[in-house]
Amino acid sequence: MDSLEKYKNDIDLLYQQYLDGRYDIVTIAFTLVCGLVEHKDLSLIDSSPDEVVNTMYSHASGFKKEGSYIVVSNVGVTDHSDLFNELIVFLEQNDIAI
Repeated sequence: MDSLEKYKNDIDLLYQQYLDGRYDIVTIAFTLVCGLVEHKDLSLIDSSPDEVVNTMYSHASGFKKEGSYIVVSNVGVTDHSDLFNELIVFLEQNDIAI
């Protein structure tokens, strides 16, 4: 299985676990962001559940307005601005307005 297919499978699996209450939707949307930036392939959006895609768009829109994307977790504070900047560029190159 190639990396793109692994992202698709991981998103499906995480979404099922989200429906079971084990993950939050933001975690899955972040997985989608990482896959889109790594593979630059819109089929990831097409194959993802609408709720995941809408959450990804919402966070991308927030990044575009605020100019930063800081995550605080149990491993510390991480600035994901570069990742979201790449995402915005990719989406806009494919005529997807954020």
